[in-house]
Amino acid sequence: MDEKKFEIVKDADIIWSLAAAGVQILSEELMSKLPKNKIVIDINLVPPYGIEGIKPKHDNEEIYPRIFGIGALGIGHLKSTTEGSILREATKTKGKKIFDYNIAFEIAKEILFGKKIVISH
Repeated sequence: MDEKKFEIVKDADIIWSLAAAGVQILSEELMSKLPKNKIVIDINLVPPYGIEGIKPKHDNEEIYPRIFGIGALGIGHLKSTTEGSILREATKTKGKKIFDYNIAFEIAKEILFGKKIVISH
């Protein structure tokens, strides 16, 4: 089963775990085989968590070499920080700019990495 999961997630830059409470979908073994430079997000608050190695309070912490995790409680912080940044910028534009998910994604990446980054495939 892990081989099928690996094929699904290996090329993703960001992996979301949205499984039911208490269901682990990505094991430590699978995570350790993944290529580096990934962000994994798990919204599960009930152990075992959806991604082995991640905890709800993780907030962009390196959980495996060059794989950074955001837990269920950490995602709330990222979301509110991103929204706040968008709202501050929106007040400066006086309604002359549209803020879509692409802008939110760019802002979230900058918050996570502390600088502007380009994700290449």
